[in-house]
Amino acid sequence: MKTRLSALALALFSFFTSYSQPLAPTPSIGADKMNVVYLGLENPLTIGTSTSWDNVLVSTDNGTISGTGAHRILRPTQIGSANITVVVGKKISTFSFRVKRVPDPTLRLDNRKNSIPIESFKKIKNLSLCYENFDFDLTPQPAIKSASISFTLPNCSFEFQLKDNDLTVLQSIHHLLVPGTVVKIYNVFYTDSSGERSLDGTSYVLY
Repeated sequence: MKTRLSALALALFSFFTSYSQPLAPTPSIGADKMNVVYLGLENPLTIGTSTSWDNVLVSTDNGTISGTGAHRILRPTQIGSANITVVVGKKISTFSFRVKRVPDPTLRLDNRKNSIPIESFKKIKNLSLCYENFDFDLTPQPAIKSASISFTLPNCSFEFQLKDNDLTVLQSIHHLLVPGTVVKIYNVFYTDSSGERSLDGTSYVLY
């Protein structure tokens, strides 16, 4: 009886040993920012795997990927998609992410949308770009290179070309501004992580 039990135990041991050999761990990967990655930005990614990082290779077909361990940084250089390949031992897994441009910002004067006091307008030194509903820290910040700005008063109108986001050129006409003056900013050119871009601009009424 003892011999038969020993034989059964040996058989069960052999069965579980044969079918419980560790498989190559299947990795997972996710974008830390809204499941998309952005052109030219440093997009943080988190890679999950149950094996030693000494046995993991990570690469991409769009831009560069850096970092160590679970935390990597993807910086894509082309719009479309970025495929990230994770090699764990002999197992190869590929993950595809959409690559998008940073959304267009909104032009703001003194953080106002439609109207602004004349005295407040006179104190503004630069235009500013506001990114609404965009959960990403932009470094460096987008830079306005040039813009056109026009003033429409009851009896006259005039226009200026702004360079390098400098509003000091407007000081010469501050004394002419009256309530009801319409300020239109347009042909705004700026640079961000994807290169040079443009905005249609916006209008304000002074009061």
